[in-house]
Amino acid sequence: MELASPWFLSEPRPVYPQLSSTINVETAVIGGGIAGVMTAYALAKAGQSVALVEQAYIGSGATGWTTAFLTYVTDETLPALETRFGKNVARAAWESGR
Repeated sequence: MELASPWFLSEPRPVYPQLSSTINVETAVIGGGIAGVMTAYALAKAGQSVALVEQAYIGSGATGWTTAFLTYVTDETLPALETRFGKNVARAAWESGR
């Protein structure tokens, strides 16, 4: 059995041209995972000129292998995190999921 993410099995995958000349933008977002794509989208919606730069193809890294970045879930409960790391670190870890 071949292991493959459903994201990688979706066809057709969009193909974008390789940058072939210098461009001027206000912001360059490096990485075409969910965080990079959403950051570029939000900046463009806010009126900035944006270039999204990805080494391989959109979603080819961690985003393509998991949906964990789209959920508000941690491996531990908030009380367990607080017992192990203290209140401030526990709260930061818990809130990082948001």
